[in-house]
Amino acid sequence: MEPRLAGITFLRNAVRLGYPFVESIRSILPVVDEFVVAVGTSDDGTLDAVRAIDDPKIRVVPTEWNTSVPNGFVYAQQTMLALFQTRARWVLSIQGDEVVHEDDLPSMQASIERADRDDRVEALTFDYLHFYGRPDILGTGSRWYRREVRLLRNSKRFVVPSDAQCYTIIDRNRRMRYPNARPSGARMFHYGWLRPTEAHLAKAIDVSPMWGGKVVPAKPYAQVDRTALATFTGTHPAVAQHWLKTMANQDFAPDPQYTLTSRDRRLRVKDWFERALHMDFSIKHFHMLSERA
Repeated sequence: MEPRLAGITFLRNAVRLGYPFVESIRSILPVVDEFVVAVGTSDDGTLDAVRAIDDPKIRVVPTEWNTSVPNGFVYAQQTMLALFQTRARWVLSIQGDEVVHEDDLPSMQASIERADRDDRVEALTFDYLHFYGRPDILGTGSRWYRREVRLLRNSKRFVVPSDAQCYTIIDRNRRMRYPNARPSGARMFHYGWLRPTEAHLAKAIDVSPMWGGKVVPAKPYAQVDRTALATFTGTHPAVAQHWLKTMANQDFAPDPQYTLTSRDRRLRVKDWFERALHMDFSIKHFHMLSERA
């Protein structure tokens, strides 16, 4: 019997880079029929950590990364490799720094049931919570993507066009377009900007060949526009609690002397217009279907 819902992800050296990938996988294991993990050759125990989860739903696909491809396209390659390994009707694509809250799983499952009966729905979106510097701080404003497709109807010709942030569909004319989507009713807790500063530097060194040899500063949280941050007062996923206490950065505070860049000023104006016009100018990689459609 073919699986109805599969999870997929890709990893390489995720232990050394400080990702909550075990928590990410565990967060959706209760609702998937199988979980495909594309694990690139690693030297830090990543593969052992995945196998230690010891769940029969997990299927490991060993891979080799082509890091000579520019602009992080290897992430897209690895995502598609995992996607093409499953015949499930629906696929939940989750990255190693993303975790789904257990409270949202019933809503997500109900959304899949509704979408399954409507062929116009090609994908479902998640509402993103981007944590920055500390577990009680959120990155806000139009600079952050607020929603992204993570659930895919696997009968469509999905491809990943860039660095695995989004998905496109190849239409009948062999042109790529964004999928027609509805909300999943679930949130994605994005913890990539909560990793320890040393993990950020390790990642910058690790991926620099894919981004023209550039290495980001060793202090990723040092400079930021304070108006682009907000306090988080909700609860985190249960599976992430230990990681948040033992691994997440805890000592960040915005620099009150920070001088705004020209980009910061442009984004402040953009955010002001959003509030004034009650509109959303954030990046969208999907076409949201009308509730009346």
